[in-house]
Amino acid sequence: MKTASRNRPLNKDDILFNKQILRFRYKVERCFGALKRQYGFNRARYLRRLKTELELYPNAFVFNLKKFVLLVS
Repeated sequence: MKTASRNRPLNKDDILFNKQILRFRYKVERCFGALKRQYGFNRARYLRRLKTELELYPNAFVFNLKKFVLLVS
């Protein structure tokens, strides 16, 4: 996402780009917000990417499982 800064507003191409990615971005951000709020995933416990992914995957699995149960029922 492109942002404007002081004395440098966004041009029309940047505004159009931001609008195009907005549809995808809000879905992703909503999921991460729920993981942070409901599952306490505010901070990664580990420094390495592999361990952080191994910490994230079970949380994401449970999150998706709960969404699936709500959709089915």
